[in-house]
Amino acid sequence: IPLHLAGMGPEEAGGLGEVLHAELPAFAARYRFLFNPIRYTSMGLAVIEAMMVGLPVVALATTEMVTVIKDGVNGFIGTDVAALVSRMRFLLQNPQEARRLGAQARKTALERFGIERFVADWNEAFLEVTGSKHERHVA
Repeated sequence: IPLHLAGMGPEEAGGLGEVLHAELPAFAARYRFLFNPIRYTSMGLAVIEAMMVGLPVVALATTEMVTVIKDGVNGFIGTDVAALVSRMRFLLQNPQEARRLGAQARKTALERFGIERFVADWNEAFLEVTGSKHERHVA
């Protein structure tokens, strides 16, 4: 699979290097999917950003990834590396399917990580801790 390694410090492994944050959406848009091989950290910002621009994610089924990536819905997830490679090949050969999964990835990202959800959760928390939520329901 032709992969480009980007991020902090990948040059020693033949990678592209760090991509400036302001350039990430345009950079990511050139690709068919984001492969996330990370096993030990939780949900990475790069994964969320890729989903926000409509890229499906191919990832190892570890940590928080299993709660966000739904296999065959908004990307592919699993523990069998050979199967993940096969799915990456599939996405390279099927741009319409990559777009379909990417649209679902964006939908998931907006629902889970979008500002509207964040504001609603914070407002609900403030109502709860100030007692206003209980007063609103009683009234």
